Amino acid sequence: MAQETPITSPKFMTDFRCAGGACPETCCSSFLVDVDRATFRAYMAVKAPDLGDQLKRHVKKRGNERTDSSYARIQLTPAGACPFLDDERLCSIQKRLGESGLSETCRSFPRERWTRDGRDYMGGKLSCPEAARLCLAAPDAMTLSDAGDAEPTVRGVVVAAIEAAARDRDLPIWKAILFAGVITETFLPEGQAEAAADAKLRQTIEDYAAETRQALLEEDFALGDQALTQLKILAAVALSAAAKCNPNLNRFPAISQRAIGAILEGAEGFDSARARYGALYRERFKPFDDAHDHALRNYVLNYLYVNRTFLSGPILPQFQTLAVKFGVIRLLLVGLSGVQPDGLDIDDYAAVVSAASRILDHDASVSAEISAALDAVEPRSASLAIRMVIPPA
Repeated sequence: MAQETPITSPKFMTDFRCAGGACPETCCSSFLVDVDRATFRAYMAVKAPDLGDQLKRHVKKRGNERTDSSYARIQLTPAGACPFLDDERLCSIQKRLGESGLSETCRSFPRERWTRDGRDYMGGKLSCPEAARLCLAAPDAMTLSDAGDAEPTVRGVVVAAIEAAARDRDLPIWKAILFAGVITETFLPEGQAEAAADAKLRQTIEDYAAETRQALLEEDFALGDQALTQLKILAAVALSAAAKCNPNLNRFPAISQRAIGAILEGAEGFDSARARYGALYRERFKPFDDAHDHALRNYVLNYLYVNRTFLSGPILPQFQTLAVKFGVIRLLLVGLSGVQPDGLDIDDYAAVVSAASRILDHDASVSAEISAALDAVEPRSASLAIRMVIPPA
């Protein structure tokens, strides 16, 4: 009997079960839904007149870019919803054809599977509210099964060091993001070809990582006047993303308006809101966040894991995107802390993370807009991205 290949996955995904109609949002809206070739052919062969006609009307082959796994797409309604979403907020295809009738995209969401260097991986997308809740709620949610060793390349060793920093409970998660910026800028400069990491280079990276960690632990960072720059950039990114959403299908616009409105309350504009931003962070947000340090730590760990961050492609845009997405989520939580009578709870974290991820992670234009927003202030600057994660007070 062939031995089953182990799959690396985070603990929270072993506990995942779809909430179905009880979910506060629906995965049947806002997202592009790819249909694989086999499912497309099955849909086109459905004989039932009502469902068959709907499938032929709404499922269309892609153009020259189609592949076996992304052969066709479901055309969303003008409101951004899947046309097969019924009045009970459930899938009419699944009701009629069963789970086996779903495309691989619909059947697997929020799971994502990939293979790298002969090892199989599975992760969870936090745009799913239930996946976000499970990931953020438990300190051990991002424990990986069968994690394996670091890849024997410079990128692999650097990424392993970043993950170790993000898992280090003595290092605040925002400092772990700073660590990522510093170590990638040092060992993964733009334009450098991929290279193997021999024992000597691996030791050099590990020594540098240890020294950087210690320096970050000892350093007190004061954002000062830059808190205003941070507030303006992060709020602009959040409001721009919110404008892309249908408020009837995504909670992100309402959350953004409520949170940013709380920060601006009583202020004539962003300039006079800086003090309130700092006070809310210090007095309302930080006490809860310190007591639940695992929540945003798990968000960052999952982001790095699912996106395979820094393992390929240009480094600076990936760091800018990570820093700003983290900054936006924390900004919204800081704002919400000012309007929640009993303070924040983990459900607030899950709501912000899942709603934000639906637009920030699934709209391909967002990453480019983040880089453009930062470059307009300081072109190609890792330093400005770092200032997006330093606390405002």
